[in-house]
Amino acid sequence: MNGNTQLEISILKNEIIAEKLIKEKKPGEAERLLRRNVELKSGSYRTYDLLLKILREKGSYNDVIKVLNSAIRNSKEKEKAYRELRKVAILNELIKNISER
Repeated sequence: MNGNTQLEISILKNEIIAEKLIKEKKPGEAERLLRRNVELKSGSYRTYDLLLKILREKGSYNDVIKVLNSAIRNSKEKEKAYRELRKVAILNELIKNISER
C-alpha cells in the first residue's frame, strides 16, 4: 500500500467514526477527528460537510470560515460550492451583527 492509499483510508476511517460519534451526541470527539483530516489536507467533501455541521451548531463563525477556506484549497470537486457557502456564512454573520445593534 502506498502512502496516499494509507492516508485516504485513515481519512475515511476518521469520517466513519466521526459520523458515529455525531449520532451518539459526542460532537467534540467527532470534531477532533475531522480537524485531523483537515490537517492531513483531506480532499473529501464528507470531512468538511461533517465538520461544518458541528461548527455551525456551536455557532463558531470564525472556525466555519477557516474550515471553508481549507475546503476551498483542498477539495477540487466542490470548490465552487464551498466558495458560495463561505459568501453565505459571511453575509449571515453581517446580518446578525447589524440586527444586534
